[in-house]
Amino acid sequence: KVELLANASPTTKSDLEVVSAALGSSVQVNHSQADDYSEVVLNVGKNQYGSNVKDHTQAADLTIKAENNTDQTVEAGAVTASGGLYLAQNKASVHDKLTTTTTAAGVMDKSLLHDANITAATSASTMESSQSYGAAVLFGSSAAETKHELTTDTLTKLSGQWDLTGNLVAVAGNKETLTLGADTIGASIVNGSGAGIDSTVKQSSNLTLSSATVTTAGSQTYNAGTRVNDRTKIQSSGYGSVGSVESSNLTQNDTYTGKVNMDDGQSVLTAGE
Repeated sequence: KVELLANASPTTKSDLEVVSAALGSSVQVNHSQADDYSEVVLNVGKNQYGSNVKDHTQAADLTIKAENNTDQTVEAGAVTASGGLYLAQNKASVHDKLTTTTTAAGVMDKSLLHDANITAATSASTMESSQSYGAAVLFGSSAAETKHELTTDTLTKLSGQWDLTGNLVAVAGNKETLTLGADTIGASIVNGSGAGIDSTVKQSSNLTLSSATVTTAGSQTYNAGTRVNDRTKIQSSGYGSVGSVESSNLTQNDTYTGKVNMDDGQSVLTAGE
């Protein structure tokens, strides 16, 4: 068994809690922010796996995998008492950019390769929330605002000669688990937006065969895509509010692409399924 692995697993926690009181006109902005920029690259050239040499025959199973995983918890919260005109804004924001690349250039003639699993995998798990209690908010500002931006680029690329006595699995995969919340259930709002969530996600996964010849006695599987498990929740009652009120705002712009690309002239042969 041969394993070639590269990985990054950043974990971030940002927790901002504020208790304040104000008389007269005042402004308070509380901002909790966490950004992850992570790149994992695994480049594998043409190598010998196992041995098909006379009097020394040994089969090998091969795993080539690049993993890029981020785990974040970001919170911004405040309890505010105001005796006059007051602007209180509690904001949680995340900006993530994750790039994961696996390239593999085939096997040498004397190899004896049974099964191969070639993967680039990206995972983003984020719990992000903003809360505000007891504030009077003016001038159209959000009492609680959650902003999230996620961009991923995941690529698996195969080239060269691949001869296997078993199965080949090639994957470019993204996994997304976002829990986003904004809560102003106990805040007073004047001419303001009580709670807001603004989320922009762009996830791309590509699996490419270029100048490749793949022959297997078993099956061949090529897969590119994104698994999504998200939860978004706004709580905003506008309790005690007067004037023009927009109590909540939810904006989500999500784009997901998954492509399996075979350049012209590829050879894919299998005796399996």
